[in-house]
Amino acid sequence: MSATKENNSNFLFDKTNYILMIIGVILLLIGFYFMSGGKSADVHQFHAV
Repeated sequence: MSATKENNSNFLFDKTNYILMIIGVILLLIGFYFMSGGKSADVHQFHAV
């Protein structure tokens, strides 16, 4: 038997990859939130913030 430790984790990615994916999903949801606002009665008129 060798003295090296065997990694028995069943996860596909590392912890940092999961954190980056969660940050990406949060940024995506924030973007959807910002795009959903500013509803106007006239669809041909745009009001800038």
